[in-house]
Amino acid sequence: MITFIVPVYNVEKYLAKCVHSLISQSCNDFEILLINDGSTDGSLEICEELASQHVCIKVFTQLNSGQGQARNLGLQNASGEFIAYVDADDWVEPTLVADALTLMNKTDADFMSFGIRFVEESGKVRKTINSFNKNFLLGREIFFDAMLERNILTVCWNKIYKKSFLVENQILFPDIKVNEDIVYSRLCSFFAKKAVFTNKIYYSALVRSGSTSRTMNKAMFEHSIRVINLEKELFGPFLQEAGYSYLLDAHIIKFCCYLLVQGSFRIKDSKEYYDCYQLLASVDFPGLINNKLALASLSSKTHLLVELCRRPKFLRMLASILKYTFISRNIY
Repeated sequence: MITFIVPVYNVEKYLAKCVHSLISQSCNDFEILLINDGSTDGSLEICEELASQHVCIKVFTQLNSGQGQARNLGLQNASGEFIAYVDADDWVEPTLVADALTLMNKTDADFMSFGIRFVEESGKVRKTINSFNKNFLLGREIFFDAMLERNILTVCWNKIYKKSFLVENQILFPDIKVNEDIVYSRLCSFFAKKAVFTNKIYYSALVRSGSTSRTMNKAMFEHSIRVINLEKELFGPFLQEAGYSYLLDAHIIKFCCYLLVQGSFRIKDSKEYYDCYQLLASVDFPGLINNKLALASLSSKTHLLVELCRRPKFLRMLASILKYTFISRNIY
């Protein structure tokens, strides 16, 4: 079966829709673990009510520790052969379980990736990602593609994982409350021997202003720097020895550009924004953007962002003019 692991934190408005999409699968070979992450609204009561109505649902509660730790708790209690992570304000298509079980059993992959769409609360589809250019990847090419976010997205919820693969390699989310997906995705890609892809869209991600992923401030930058330093620690020695250290540099460049551009739109105080820019000196962003080998592995779109990020005051001014237009919505 597949185990759906759903972190739950103050999502009483959205939770029922999410769970309904899970229990409405065309194939009933699944269980649902709702992990209450210290919610202060009515989310826990909704979880318990849903569990009383459906035997496939189990509820666990922890002190507020973040989505990553909630997912780790779910993995510890999962009975399924396969694992799927779903955010509590998102929903999935009814054929996900049936199609995923078929593909995973046929290919014996460590994980599969599928298409996703981003949907506004109005119902408007803002963006879709379902143009994988490979049917499968093997060995180190999985990790190299992940470092450049080429085929392997950083999010954990557009994938189905073989549980034995996660357990045997001791792959867990780091104790970081922001961008923990980035490290997790690369850990999976580092250890995986086979990954498969389908361009079918099975997952809809709700874009809402109050979500953790859309909050930008100095604390978020500090958490993100922790992510970068952890990646350096985990993958730097291997990449250096293998002669691919430029991939880590390229990833850091792209990630920092994402932070700076999104921050230029979402951080209200200009001083806080410039303080955030200074923080990136600790991961040598100003030096890395002159690394020609790293830049050569990035897209022309990212090159444009690099040029913008060289001039934070200009970028900030441009953001005030282009608020919530193309750049803010389609950067990463």
